[in-house]
Amino acid sequence: MALIDQFTLSQDATFVNRITAAIVERATTTAANNNPSRSTLAAAILQDPTLWGTKIANGVASDNAVATAAGSPPVQANVTDAQINAAITALYDSYADALR
Repeated sequence: MALIDQFTLSQDATFVNRITAAIVERATTTAANNNPSRSTLAAAILQDPTLWGTKIANGVASDNAVATAAGSPPVQANVTDAQINAAITALYDSYADALR
């Protein structure tokens, strides 16, 4: 997927809303985690899920499986919830480490 397509997908309101729902779900399961970085990210997500949905949407849109499914031009409806959740799982520690 071209970079402009990744950006376009990351700005799609429905896609961002799906990311927001997925990260809130992930945050609720990692909030009590013994990993301080993950717990810090979980707390930040739960305090402002809309902000974090927007931030993490860029990373999810660049995930290879998500980008391939979305196509060019990107269609967010082509991306499954499972693909979104897998991308978030793959990216979560990177975002958590960035908060250190």
